[in-house]
Amino acid sequence: MASVPMNDVAQTVVDAPAPVADPAAAVVAASSAAAAAPVPAAAAANATVAAPVAPSANGTTAAAADSTARAPETATKEASAASGNGNATSAGEGGGGSSGGGGGGSSEWSGPPLPVSAEQAAKLHTALQPLMDSNSLIELLEGLETLIVYTRNLILYPDEKKYRKIKISNVHYVERLGHLSGAEAAMGCIGYLPQGEYLRLDETRLHTTDNDNILKAVDIIAMNKLNTLKNQWAVLPERTEPSHAYRCVYAVGSHSAIGKRHNMEDDEIMVDAFCGVDSQGFFGLYDGHGGRATVDFVVKALHINLEQYLRSHPACDVSAGFRHSYMVTDGQLRRQSILRSGSTSVTCVIREVNGKRVLSTANVGDSRAVLGRAGQALRLTIDHKASLPEEAKRIHAAGGFIGRNKRVNGVLAISRALGDHMLKNCGGGLNDVVSAEPYCSDTELTDEDTYVLLACDGVWDVMTDQEAMDFIEKTAKMYEQQIQEAKRKGKDTAATDSSDAATAAADTDNASSESAAASSADPPSDGSAAAAAAAASAAAPSTSIAAAPAAASSSDSISAPLPALTQAEYNEVLHLTSKALVREALDRRSLDNVTVLIIQLNPPKEGSNAAAQADGEATADAKPESAAAAAAAVDPAADVAAVAGNDS
Repeated sequence: MASVPMNDVAQTVVDAPAPVADPAAAVVAASSAAAAAPVPAAAAANATVAAPVAPSANGTTAAAADSTARAPETATKEASAASGNGNATSAGEGGGGSSGGGGGGSSEWSGPPLPVSAEQAAKLHTALQPLMDSNSLIELLEGLETLIVYTRNLILYPDEKKYRKIKISNVHYVERLGHLSGAEAAMGCIGYLPQGEYLRLDETRLHTTDNDNILKAVDIIAMNKLNTLKNQWAVLPERTEPSHAYRCVYAVGSHSAIGKRHNMEDDEIMVDAFCGVDSQGFFGLYDGHGGRATVDFVVKALHINLEQYLRSHPACDVSAGFRHSYMVTDGQLRRQSILRSGSTSVTCVIREVNGKRVLSTANVGDSRAVLGRAGQALRLTIDHKASLPEEAKRIHAAGGFIGRNKRVNGVLAISRALGDHMLKNCGGGLNDVVSAEPYCSDTELTDEDTYVLLACDGVWDVMTDQEAMDFIEKTAKMYEQQIQEAKRKGKDTAATDSSDAATAAADTDNASSESAAASSADPPSDGSAAAAAAAASAAAPSTSIAAAPAAASSSDSISAPLPALTQAEYNEVLHLTSKALVREALDRRSLDNVTVLIIQLNPPKEGSNAAAQADGEATADAKPESAAAAAAAVDPAADVAAVAGNDS
């Protein structure tokens, strides 16, 4: 994880002097230069929490990196327990546990020894539990880092008066820690109590052994949890297996290609059973620019922020959740100092509301969501570009301008995006020149709805919505039939092989009996020709009878119904279709990265196999030229044969 600018927290919130780069020097300065200007613990905290903690082979992290910023006895205890304080606990596939910090307040402490009594330790765990358990992973990462800064400032500089109060409305405190559930109780653990518009330090606790030990214990607990969260962050996002049997939809497939670009800056994510509800799913596609930093963060964070909001506001509208999570994620990017890169985003949540399925979508930029309904393509999003009159008006009102080629501030081709903070004025929402406020929509789904297509502008630069949906409908049908035919041929081959074995056995028996008869009878006096004719006459009925089952099997296979496909095979159909659509966009001279994600909303209707069989060869002959070209490009025979071969 990119570093959080902790110096801002220490300097702005508590008016600390500038930090030094070397954390060891900070500790030395604290103990040997009482008359000198104090050096805050922010630098030490940065050395500890700046980068993601890479898990070792056994999934643990080392605590020795932060030992220089601790009191010696604390550092020794943490370093000795480094092999057991960083075990990652990854969330389940459905995402049910991905949003919360989880487990931080457990009374069964498994981390390093705490320098307090068991009774005091229990009180600390109880006080910290709301902070640990009630916030999303990303928010808790920021909150714990900030709590550690405050704690270490008090450990190293107990006499520094600048650390005696924190203004509750301070923007840095609010953004990083103050807005979190349990923040006030956590600050109370280290001695800060609310008094009016400030959190003021309880000075009666200063210079007491109990207070020093409590501060060290809070530091150990917070660092132990922080290391665990960093391990969890390092393995995100969790990717769904291609063979996964989806519960919220019927099938999903995706594909991407770098195209003419030098770097791949797109990504996508699928989360089944979103928020722990089987009928809910989250799907997102992100098209980055200026590097991968924004995309790499957003693909991990946005759906977690949304899940946290929906869990804590169960009665809220999903559109409100989208707006909140987009803005929160954008703020997190800024605090991670991810300033120069950006990303479009198109996301959707499928859920049930009062017995009806609803598709909620949100987007910024020019990535789109398109719904296929009864053969028609319905666009569910808006392309945010400066050419739109309402967007141009908003940009000018925010102090921006539109340069050549309709680029925002002469640079960006889109008017809304996550990231791109070099083009934002921190006005927030629609007040930013480049806004992160998404366009949201809700659509009630019907039985006529077939597919949802999420795609980046690499598709839309060269295809219309209707062209893309028509391509999907026809190409998916083609691949479905090819896989069905491959499965049927596989079964027919097995039947033919069985018949051939029976024929061979019968021929062997006949040959044995003929050989025995020949050896026991005298040869005819008129020569071998008569013997050969007699042998041929005797063998003919046996051969024709043995061959009959094979002929019957061949005849039956022509009229046999096409076999049904499994959900995993429909996933493969959509993967092949996605691959073909990407190839079609590139063949049409798309110059960008191309990424598509196709969602099949409903299972195939009953009788669809019979209808496909009735179409017969006419359907295969009638497939569009573009689909045929795409099929040839991706070698469908090899792909389909592999799918059929994996069927059990």
